[in-house]
Amino acid sequence: LSKLHSLLCPSIRSVYELTDKNKIYVKQVSSFDEASLFASKCSSSSALFTGGGYVGARLRSCFKKGIINVHMGDLPNYKGMDVVQATILEGNFNYVGLTSHLMDESIDTGDCIYNYTTSSDFYSNIGSLRNELQSIMPFVLISSFLKLNRQDTNLYKQPKTGRLFHKLHPSLEKVIDKILLHRAKPSNQSEIEKLFISCYSSIINLT
Repeated sequence: LSKLHSLLCPSIRSVYELTDKNKIYVKQVSSFDEASLFASKCSSSSALFTGGGYVGARLRSCFKKGIINVHMGDLPNYKGMDVVQATILEGNFNYVGLTSHLMDESIDTGDCIYNYTTSSDFYSNIGSLRNELQSIMPFVLISSFLKLNRQDTNLYKQPKTGRLFHKLHPSLEKVIDKILLHRAKPSNQSEIEKLFISCYSSIINLT
């Protein structure tokens, strides 16, 4: 994360400093319902969601094209929470990834925009894997926004398959770290560097 920060905006110390400098309006609300009052007056046809809970129909209806969420898992197979860990526990080491989708009334079931999968075999613990996936998420989000607003974009409707996972038991975290440490392979280039190049090229092409 610090490497990504130094690459993109080393002189900016916080999001608020960035918005201040670029005169971007920030609206603080205490609930999604309160946010819908503000959003209903905006001209935006789509929104980007970066986490924080379940978004109800009231806020979703404010955006004609929808709200984009980036899920830290391979949809439709892994819905819900702690799906990075669940993927490893099930032995699907090459299906760790991210999926951007439009939010709907259910959890992680909306139409998909972009899917990215990688291998967990280049990470020796779950913390480093999750940190790198989190670093990639903003690029996936921006690429998905640009893709959604293109005329020729075809969204992928999710089949009614996969499972909804819940919070993982803490004792299994140690098991996952042992698995990753045992399987870890050296890599010359991190996934964030590879995807940064891929997403940057995608963003340039879309704009």
